[in-house]
Amino acid sequence: MPRRMLKETLMAEPIIQPVFDHTGMVRKLIVSARHATLATLGMGGSPFASLVALGRDEDLCPVIITSHLSGHTGQMEQDQRISLLIADPGKGDPLAHPRVTLSGKAIQAKPGEALYDRLRPLYLADNPKAKLYVDLPGFWFWRIVPDRVSLNGGFGKAWSGNWSDLAF
Repeated sequence: MPRRMLKETLMAEPIIQPVFDHTGMVRKLIVSARHATLATLGMGGSPFASLVALGRDEDLCPVIITSHLSGHTGQMEQDQRISLLIADPGKGDPLAHPRVTLSGKAIQAKPGEALYDRLRPLYLADNPKAKLYVDLPGFWFWRIVPDRVSLNGGFGKAWSGNWSDLAF
């Protein structure tokens, strides 16, 4: 088929969008992830990224634990705004695999608080080895409350919106 005819044929064909379950993909990434990259605002507003172990609250909000000695703990105490990158690295090109960025705020939960008591068993169910340090002085939980979601599910599969738009 001559190039001109091919172009005209392609232009006349309707573009069919594949079905893309963005809610299901975000859910799968959050449920299956064991770690994530946490980005906080450091000194002078500079970005600061670190690796964190990941748990989940009953409503799929991510939960992390930090030590008072870590830089990101002090940064979240100063400014609750965070970003969390959850990725499924898989084999081969890491950019070919799904990943989601959650932006929102970190809510601190210290021992003796009702939120801490609720998050502790949930976090330990996902991270049993954390029993070694979870009760040491200076460790507390953070419940990540997303407001924005940016999903890259692979080629041709992208979605961006509000956390409240997801039908969990």
